[in-house]
Amino acid sequence: MEIPFKRPGLEDREAILKHFQARKSRGCERTFANVYLWARFYNLTWAEILDTAVFRSEFDGKYSYAYPIGRGDVKAVIEMLLEDSREKGYPFRMHAVSEAEFEELSGLFPGMFQVEYSRNDADYVYETEKLIRLSGKKYHGKKNHLNQFKAAYPDWSYEPITDGNVEECFQMALRWREFNGCEGDPEKNKEMCVALNSLRLFKELELKGGVLRVGVKNAVPGFGYQDPLTSEYSGMEIDLANLIAEHLGVDVEFTTVTAATRGELLDSGDIDCVLATFTITDERKETWDFTTPYYTDAVTVLVEDSSGITGLADLLGRTVGVSSGSTSARELVRAMVEQGLVSGDNFDPDTFDATTWTEGVSFHQYDDYPTISTALSAGEVDAFCVDRSILAIYKTEGRSYIQDAFAPQEYGIATTKGSGLSEVCEELVTTWLSDGTIDGLIAEYGL
Repeated sequence: MEIPFKRPGLEDREAILKHFQARKSRGCERTFANVYLWARFYNLTWAEILDTAVFRSEFDGKYSYAYPIGRGDVKAVIEMLLEDSREKGYPFRMHAVSEAEFEELSGLFPGMFQVEYSRNDADYVYETEKLIRLSGKKYHGKKNHLNQFKAAYPDWSYEPITDGNVEECFQMALRWREFNGCEGDPEKNKEMCVALNSLRLFKELELKGGVLRVGVKNAVPGFGYQDPLTSEYSGMEIDLANLIAEHLGVDVEFTTVTAATRGELLDSGDIDCVLATFTITDERKETWDFTTPYYTDAVTVLVEDSSGITGLADLLGRTVGVSSGSTSARELVRAMVEQGLVSGDNFDPDTFDATTWTEGVSFHQYDDYPTISTALSAGEVDAFCVDRSILAIYKTEGRSYIQDAFAPQEYGIATTKGSGLSEVCEELVTTWLSDGTIDGLIAEYGL
């Protein structure tokens, strides 16, 4: 079977990104811009096979494949690539294989492959967060170069690339290429060609530099609220995000998240961190990194005064509205068990599922808080349960909190596990807790 490899074009962007997003990797070769811009220098081609993207490059006159990426059957795809290499008469080789991918490969084909470590290539592996901070011996040269640049050009400024300044950037890059003699150095010339083409096509490639992408709430005044008229965000968590971006020297881009979407957007790489009343739990810490808590709240219940509900005991036989992906339902049941209102025989916090729980109280899950509030007004649910700080906006005339507050909720900044940004956020939060910055924000927003 002839695999239809072809040179990646701009028209392939969406198709390739679909596969990259299905199976995340921190490798720079797993970005469309790099695939497109370097294709001609490495004779790179790609093909879609069994809902999987496969890339093939030529190194030193020999073909090599990247590890298949996507939702398809990796083993079946690799078997097709093995056949492809046999038909063309060259040894089967794969490059830029991560440890996790090699472990998977070894499980699929026991004893069939061996790994060869390339130290020269590894020198080019950097984490973006560490490049931002330039801390550690590995980055001394880059930090010195940056300091020399700042000294030579004291009026420098950081600006996002736009239609208005891209030509200036392009001309500067051309002067840099001439000054550094790139024409006579094939490797430098390749890099400058890629840099120039990235500027020429920055809109088509949708390149963004110097942006911290933060997941925030848009309907929780005091924490994260988006004005419906101006679309501007405000709140304590918005201010903290702006302070992080200021520390890093980058712009900030907000994405509205809910309890159900914040984790998956962080996992997919669509956002860099979450500041969205995200409660720290042991279970969540297995998946993401969290900073030291910057705020502690408690869960309670909001009801219509006409309901006659004043405490947890009055919720027996009632339906409570909660947000999908939140811990509120579990904590409410835990509190009722602790008060002896319901039996704890069937309650397991590790396996609790709000959609199936019916003992003493039942739940209806919604995608966002405004919808729960509407459901409470309409009588679809008898109560609205979440953190008290979130409920504050919905406590209007004719509504009250029950007497009970329970389950302290500690909010932290969530980041991808093991990322350099985790260290940055932890250092900043610790500093702001000690120097009064966070206390000042809490007072400013009346939290």
